[in-house]
Amino acid sequence: MAAGDAPGGPGVPGSIRAALDGVLDRVPLLALVGVVVAALAIGGLVAASARMPGTTAGDIPSGVATPPAGTVWFGAGFDAQTFELTGRSGHEPIGATVAAVARLTRPVTDGEASVEVALNQTTLATMPLHLVGTDPHDVVAWTFALPVAGTFRISVVGPGDALLASGTVIAP
Repeated sequence: MAAGDAPGGPGVPGSIRAALDGVLDRVPLLALVGVVVAALAIGGLVAASARMPGTTAGDIPSGVATPPAGTVWFGAGFDAQTFELTGRSGHEPIGATVAAVARLTRPVTDGEASVEVALNQTTLATMPLHLVGTDPHDVVAWTFALPVAGTFRISVVGPGDALLASGTVIAP
């Protein structure tokens, strides 16, 4: 190592520049890796609700607010018996566990639909919608986390790619 290349010597700015050049060349790759990590985190957390509770709108107690057909609402939690959402909000902090309650446009049975997660209009993951029981359900609920900032669109898609419900939650 030459005297000018010693740590703290005149060669350091060139070394830093060389290191930054390598990092800057990889910035698009690093951004892509971030999106892939977000997809895996969301996919893993949505899929962690291996069997999602579901019911029919007619079985929900009167006075319990549910989303209109075709809509997903988000909040801090939900009651698995009544499907009542607590802390309803369209904005949740990064890292927060978010509850989703969806009212589908038509009932589905276990495995007949899927949950699609998009971040900033880019689809990250599609997971099967596994429901508790064998009866058809048109109201379903689950939880997931928001691992990065952005606008998340959560959709429930049925046979033939029919959109059964969707909603948006933002992690500022």
